[in-house]
Amino acid sequence: MADDDLSNQMRKTAATMGKIIQKPPMSKKLLQRPPFRFLFDVVMELTSKHGFLAGLFSSTETSNVKEKADKISFLQKAIKATSIALGTKLEAKPSKIVAGIEPEKTNLWLQAMAKCVNKKIDTADAVTQVLGQASDGAVPPKPPADGVGATRTRSARPPKAGGERKAPRDSQRPADGDNQAALGGQGESMHIFPCESHASTLLDN
Repeated sequence: MADDDLSNQMRKTAATMGKIIQKPPMSKKLLQRPPFRFLFDVVMELTSKHGFLAGLFSSTETSNVKEKADKISFLQKAIKATSIALGTKLEAKPSKIVAGIEPEKTNLWLQAMAKCVNKKIDTADAVTQVLGQASDGAVPPKPPADGVGATRTRSARPPKAGGERKAPRDSQRPADGDNQAALGGQGESMHIFPCESHASTLLDN
């Protein structure tokens, strides 16, 4: 069943991508287990002939790609940008492509790229998004060494020698006895006048 699915996908890839580019050829041998170099050449040819994913890769990323990590990074960016441009989730995984696993999913990615070109989809926004995500995940720069551009931290100032501390509010409040002494006769008058007024009222009645 898996072989039938792969054969079907290979025919679709040859029928779509084969009409867009002539090299590399969409041969059965290459599509049956697409090697990295073949996929790399396909992307570069689409970029050169049709502007597909233009600006996605730097000159360093497209020259002498031999390390496994570099191959995975290249495929990851290309697949992600294709998925965004087409608005379809692609299941092709870079690590499995490099290992030669799941070739039917790799063929589906090849067909997706061909569809983008045939529909003349502008991939500029997809490229911008992928590059933006790559920059967001960049490793932040190391902090400067001591004495070189380091930010000085302001330490708390020690209290001045011999300085007097302010007494708490409660200690500044006079005692109840002092309040009464300070009021003096005012307290007595406050009680006497209402009584005299009340008494005069009773006499008048």
